[in-house]
Amino acid sequence: MQTTNVETNKGNIDPGKFAKLEKTPKDVVESGSKSRSAGQEILYRLYTNSWAMVSLGILLVIVFFAIFGPSMSEHNFYSNNLDAQNLAPSGDYWFGTDSLGRDIWSRTWKGAQISLTVGLVAALADLLIGVLMGGMMGYFGGKVDEILNRFSEVLYAIPYLLVVILVSVVLGSNMWTIILAMTITGWINMSWIVRGQIMQLKNQEYVLAARSMGAGGFHIVLRHLIPNSLGPIIVTLTLSVPSAIFAEAFLSFLGLGVQSPAASWGVMINDAMKTWKYFPWQLLFPAGLLTITMLAFNIFGDGLRDAFDPKMKV
Repeated sequence: MQTTNVETNKGNIDPGKFAKLEKTPKDVVESGSKSRSAGQEILYRLYTNSWAMVSLGILLVIVFFAIFGPSMSEHNFYSNNLDAQNLAPSGDYWFGTDSLGRDIWSRTWKGAQISLTVGLVAALADLLIGVLMGGMMGYFGGKVDEILNRFSEVLYAIPYLLVVILVSVVLGSNMWTIILAMTITGWINMSWIVRGQIMQLKNQEYVLAARSMGAGGFHIVLRHLIPNSLGPIIVTLTLSVPSAIFAEAFLSFLGLGVQSPAASWGVMINDAMKTWKYFPWQLLFPAGLLTITMLAFNIFGDGLRDAFDPKMKV
């Protein structure tokens, strides 16, 4: 009975109601969206974050002018010209001049060189020391973790300005003194973040497998644990750069960092504070660029944090 009904239904099918597929099911699957790797997914989420991309563009522009900006002007950043004091921005002096007749354009971008150098070098020093110390604390644990953790807590309790003053008294006030003073205590946050990440990862299966195959502790930390902790490390590194830039400007503003006639955003802001009501451009350009640089780094760091977060899907 069932066979007869099937044959009857087959006889009632109208072939004109059906169209031939142009693609096979395999072609349809292959034409769909291809899966992305973890790295491609991170880059895609970062690329689709418009605020992060705008911030990255602004940072690239600032880096470009920090490298080539001083050479674009015919005026040196340290040369005094008492016949050109407190001039407003013009075709000859693009950002105007200060109270000593120095070109603010060249001084501003020379200050950008110093600020970016301090920020990047201090952040890289924090990265190297923090990853090493945090990796040792997180992986070995026990007495190693206790001793290093107590040591970092003692350093963290010392006031930052006290460290800067002591280092400046011994070594003098300059850019490298600031970097050294920042590095003495700046690595602590990075080490604690790395320590927490490695403590979560060190009991994973791939770590146990590497240990069973005879891999040493430093090999496991460098080849397995740290690469799997790159997300928080990169985000922390990116967010530590603006902190170092602001610290350099703040210390130079107080007279504990770069000293005049060297150009620094902090030095320029300090010089402009005396006459900013009458010559506001002397304060506007260094303070504005300092604000824009810090804001761009923080927004880009937030974009990196969202890109590395697996819960963020685009």
